[in-house]
Amino acid sequence: MQGEDERTWGMFSYVRPERRVPKDHPLRPIREIVDRALGSLSAQLEALYSHTGRPSIALEKLLRALLLQAFYSVRSERQLMERLEYNLLFCWFVGLSMDVVVWDATTFTKNRDQPLDGDIAREFLAAVLNQPEVRRLLSQEHVSGEGTPNEAWAAMKSFRPKDGSGGPPRGGGRNAAHDFHGEKRTNATHASTANPDGRLYRKSPGQSATLCHMGQLLMDNRHGLIVETELTPATGWGERAAAEAMIEDLLHVPHATLAADRAYETAAFVASLRAEGVVPHVAQNRSGRRSAIDGRTTRHPSYAVSQRARKRIEEAFGWIKTIGGLRKTRHRGRDKVRLSFTLIATAFVIVPPVYAGALAQETPMHEPPPETPFLRENDGAMEKMMAGMTIKPTGNIDLDFVAMMAPHHQGAIDMAQAYLRYGHNEQLKRLAQEIIVTQQQEIAAMRLAVGLPLPPSLPAPDQPAAGSAIGSGTPPRAMPGHPEN
Repeated sequence: MQGEDERTWGMFSYVRPERRVPKDHPLRPIREIVDRALGSLSAQLEALYSHTGRPSIALEKLLRALLLQAFYSVRSERQLMERLEYNLLFCWFVGLSMDVVVWDATTFTKNRDQPLDGDIAREFLAAVLNQPEVRRLLSQEHVSGEGTPNEAWAAMKSFRPKDGSGGPPRGGGRNAAHDFHGEKRTNATHASTANPDGRLYRKSPGQSATLCHMGQLLMDNRHGLIVETELTPATGWGERAAAEAMIEDLLHVPHATLAADRAYETAAFVASLRAEGVVPHVAQNRSGRRSAIDGRTTRHPSYAVSQRARKRIEEAFGWIKTIGGLRKTRHRGRDKVRLSFTLIATAFVIVPPVYAGALAQETPMHEPPPETPFLRENDGAMEKMMAGMTIKPTGNIDLDFVAMMAPHHQGAIDMAQAYLRYGHNEQLKRLAQEIIVTQQQEIAAMRLAVGLPLPPSLPAPDQPAAGSAIGSGTPPRAMPGHPEN
């Protein structure tokens, strides 16, 4: 039959956000990986805090919130704070209770700069890669390098002569137009007044030049996971310099290979890789010149395999720019953009499509903690209490008050009985006994105050009924005008 469309109301709510998250929700295994990675960084995170002053946002919560921003394509920190206000899933993942006051957007953005001290973002990426679920998917010897332009947060008309010779925009107004026709503009003579770190860059001939940063990735070839990131100025040689810096971990791995496109195919870069013991699986560039990659490299089948695998790095760039929202950066200053780029790359590492099912299927089941029976009974008491406190108003304030408070007190009795069954602290056991006695007395007093009969007596506090489950005690009788719960 159809239920009644009437608002139910209660005086209290004891529902944890985790209870609203489905057991098979993908954020659950992600949260486990993130928590273990952050736990391994506890010493580094603590070193960033001062021992005086007002408490700031915990970096663990801040990093979890920034990961959510990447997972769910939240455009700004202000929108992220708004989502935290009403989204129980977000609150649970970040670690906020339902009644906590969510941070102001300005406070969050100021605290967001804390990871800049000590390069915590890159250490966080390394900690995630070191987790068992992720580490077993890495080959640790065959990687690919690539760079991509990320549009800077600046308009082209902010790209003005460094010597100040350019005149003001014509037309006046806050957003006046500027005619650049016939004006030669280069990074040597011009700079952006809005974002000096953005450099004029053209990806290929025939395309327009824009103000950009250059995001660099190093990808493991086995499953397409990002193992290193860097953000450099948008220059023609930045990709090769960043690749040489990012492959330091490969220098002691036998038969390590680095795959890359033709932009990396220069005699100096190939020679430096060979000198370090890294095999250069770089695409050949034969455009009017002799390629630095010869038959010593191309004759091996592994070269063709690396050339096929390296193209998967475009999946990471596509995810970072679309889902992660970094096609156009949201921050000014290379350090802030580097932080954002690294955290979004870390989000991609945690949940790439190629192993989304592997976490659920291959993650070993952990033994339940010893308090599981107590928590199960405690949850049962909470569910019964919340169900009893959800009433249909009768118009009689006195009866409605007792109808809600009696299940609330009974819930305290049930939880105290559960602790007497499983707890070990003698002082807490005595307190639990006192809770049972006082709550029973208050239930009786409230029922007498509104003219209701007393409830039947319950077992003695120090002798819970054998084999009884939480909530098995006789509940208070239904109030006049209220159905049985």
